[in-house]
Parts: sequence; structure tokens; C-alpha cells
Amino acid sequence: MHREHIPILAWMGRHSLIIYATHQILLLMVFETVFQ
Repeated sequence: MHREHIPILAWMGRHSLIIYATHQILLLMVFETVFQ
């Protein structure tokens, strides 16, 4: 395993809730645009 991938995995683990919330908000915006 390459050493440079470890900080990325740690960052993703630390910010997984933020990433999930952002993903949900983006999905909501897409659905609102499609179903208007």
C-alpha cells in the first residue's frame, strides 16, 4: 500500500459525515430540479 493514500483515507474517515450530508443535499437539489 502506498504511503500517500493513508492521509486521504484518514481524511475521508474524519469527514465522512460531511461528505454524506453534502451528497444528500446534492441529491435533493437534483430531484427538485428534475421534478419541478
